[in-house]
Amino acid sequence: MLDKRTFPLHDLLVGHDRDEVLVYCRALSSQVEWFGDYLQDDFTVFMYRNFADEQITV
Repeated sequence: MLDKRTFPLHDLLVGHDRDEVLVYCRALSSQVEWFGDYLQDDFTVFMYRNFADEQITV
């Protein structure tokens, strides 16, 4: 995702608030990681499924 703090205004692309994205992701999964050390205006979020929370039906 593009980081709103460093990504300039653009007609086509939109930067996102990293902290807001992380809050939203953590509401969906307890296992969330983010990386932002590769490009100045970019970050990546990894969300993992909570298998223990899921019910298995047959």
